[in-house]
Amino acid sequence: TGFACYAGKRENIPIRIGYAHGAVMTNYSYFFKFTKRFFEWFSRKNCTHMLACSQKSGEYDFKSGFLLFSNFIDLDRIFNYSKEKVEEFKKQLDIPNSAKIIGSAGRIGWLKNTRFVVEVFNELHKINQSVYLLLIGDGSEDDVNEVKSLIADENLDEFVKLPGYFENMDDIKHIFNVYINTSLSEGMSLSILDAQACGIPCVVSNGVPDTNDAGLPLYFKCNTFQVNEWVDKVSRALEKNIKISEKQIMTAFETRKMDKESGTQALLDIMYTKGENSYAGNNVK
Repeated sequence: TGFACYAGKRENIPIRIGYAHGAVMTNYSYFFKFTKRFFEWFSRKNCTHMLACSQKSGEYDFKSGFLLFSNFIDLDRIFNYSKEKVEEFKKQLDIPNSAKIIGSAGRIGWLKNTRFVVEVFNELHKINQSVYLLLIGDGSEDDVNEVKSLIADENLDEFVKLPGYFENMDDIKHIFNVYINTSLSEGMSLSILDAQACGIPCVVSNGVPDTNDAGLPLYFKCNTFQVNEWVDKVSRALEKNIKISEKQIMTAFETRKMDKESGTQALLDIMYTKGENSYAGNNVK
């Protein structure tokens, strides 16, 4: 980010926005920790505006002086989905219409803690035979094979589906009854926001910042990685069968500036304001 904004500064570009979006790494070396201080300073020096999707992401990339700027969702795209495509997707995956589907979308691997998703589902399936697990996404061959081996070892092949990566999930995400995110660390997850926009309950780890909460009764956090806690909260979310209207969703997203219109206007306000870090949408952190 700092080098890109430095290049912009050399070309006399007046507004140079650095954006911290990702999750915090948890396994970097001591050398990286040392050099990271330089990159933080270099970004602060060359960005006229520093934005972050979460407190953790901003501190990781810039350390200080950044503004919180939410990811945002096109709600019209979410609301105008095809129920027929959802039913067709179930048929393709050989999932009964009566089944309850636990969903997860993202890269398969250690940071997303995919093995733990399978471990939770294994215990959940022992008490509820009607649930299926849908893991959407890809990963390295080793990581995917490790997850597949765990599924096979627990005799869950019939109930756990790995359809791979999808470029467009607008219709597919509506197949979930509960969305689960077990990430060790997360910035701001578009898939969690999408799920809430769809009215789907989300059970998330303590590695997920609460800026991912859209302010609806759909966000449930697990404070540990104890399997029993996750099984209990996923089970409760399935039992509640929470119904949220489109109007409630729209109001909540607009209030938190998570809708497309609010997000676009906020970005325009930043781009057309000459003062440094003058965006008034969130407090400077």
